[in-house]
Formats: sequence, C-alpha cells, structure tokens
Amino acid sequence: MKSILKDSPLDFLGISASIICGIHCAALPFIMLLTPLAGLRFLAEPWIEYTVIIASLIIAMISLVHGYRTHHHRTLPLRMAGLGFVIIGIGHLFHDHGFNHIAVSIGACLVAWSHFINWKHIHN
Repeated sequence: MKSILKDSPLDFLGISASIICGIHCAALPFIMLLTPLAGLRFLAEPWIEYTVIIASLIIAMISLVHGYRTHHHRTLPLRMAGLGFVIIGIGHLFHDHGFNHIAVSIGACLVAWSHFINWKHIHN
C-alpha cells in the first residue's frame, strides 16, 4: 500500500474515489432508510453524486493519460475507465433506482480496476 501512495498518488486517489462512489451507490438505499434517524439525508443529494463522478473523471483523465503517454502505451486502462463512465452515465439515464445503483456500482468498480491496471503497467 505504501508503494502505491509513493509512486502513483493519482492512481491511489482514483481507486479511492471510485470505491467510495461504488459504496455510496450500492449502500444508498440502505442509508436512506436510516437517514431520518442519523441526519444523513444530504448523502442523497444529486450534487454530491455528480461532484464525486466529476472528480473521479478528472482524476482518471489525468492519471490514466499520464500513465499511457509516459510509461506503458497500453490502452486497456483507458478503455476500461471509459466503459466504466459510460455505464455510470447509462445508469443515470434510468430512474429505476435498482438499476441505477447496480449500473453505477459496476461502472465505479471498472474505473477503480482501470486505475489498478494502470498502476500495475507503470510498475512492470
């Protein structure tokens, strides 16, 4: 874990943001049941979700493009992240919350995995 922080802080940040996004989307239905008791209703606000998605997209673009151009010239991490963000976008097109949460969680996992693969390519 220490080497990923030292050598590729943007990949670590991208993995973290994607995992947080996935957990947020997967757990939101359960959190919403408890929000009146815990005062966490703000977690369901769309601006929080869009902020995390935009931050993840910016981090992915910087990190993955840098890894591609500077280190490994492999497109797999870029394609995986692109597919992940497309799946996230498709999930947001549907208002069926079950599909939305599943699609966004899968997309976030793909983005996180793309950062991991990018990190592995950089260090091989």
